[in-house]
Amino acid sequence: MLDPDQLVRLSTYKTLELAFLFLEHEYESDPFSTSRGNFRTLYDEELAKLTSVGIRYDWNEDGTFSDPEVMTKSPRVLQRI
Repeated sequence: MLDPDQLVRLSTYKTLELAFLFLEHEYESDPFSTSRGNFRTLYDEELAKLTSVGIRYDWNEDGTFSDPEVMTKSPRVLQRI
């Protein structure tokens, strides 16, 4: 990946969303539900931002990114490169 921290914020938001989901069911508290919703929104916004610019990964490890190595949308079919 060009930026090794490119997905850190995204994975953090998803982790916090799931943690608050667990707490919400464990303690039946409305503040946990609100926090879970906030992190879900942040996750969705971050994912939209990342996919709009493209997630880059150097699959062949040659130090450059070709067009197939930049994912701008989620493919529904297997693409062989």
